[in-house]
Amino acid sequence: MTARWAVRAALTDERRARRRCPCQGFGDSVPEKGVRMIAEIVAIGTELLMGQIVNTDAQYLSRRLQSLGVSVYYHTTVGDNPERMRDTLALALSRSDIVITTGGLGPTQDDISKDMAAKLLGLEMQFDEES
Repeated sequence: MTARWAVRAALTDERRARRRCPCQGFGDSVPEKGVRMIAEIVAIGTELLMGQIVNTDAQYLSRRLQSLGVSVYYHTTVGDNPERMRDTLALALSRSDIVITTGGLGPTQDDISKDMAAKLLGLEMQFDEES
């Protein structure tokens, strides 16, 4: 199981106000000195919920983030259902500075997680020939 992609989430209005950060938008908020960033790891895949495979990514990512000074407050697992995935990602983005998604079997042809995240963030997916 490998990490698929990560989304740097905007700080919620409450946390942004508390940190007095003048930054706006995704990815350009900088916490005050001494304030630890909060991360959430969202594992996506029905095979994880059914116990068919073990979520070893969450353990690895939690250890690595902790070593970088990032606090992991939540581990969430959601199946391959578009509505529940959207709701789970929206909740994660509302309460964490960093949201990292990972999957059970890795990217497959029917993987909708990138599309759901892009839709939620109001971004358009683009195909990059070079990569």
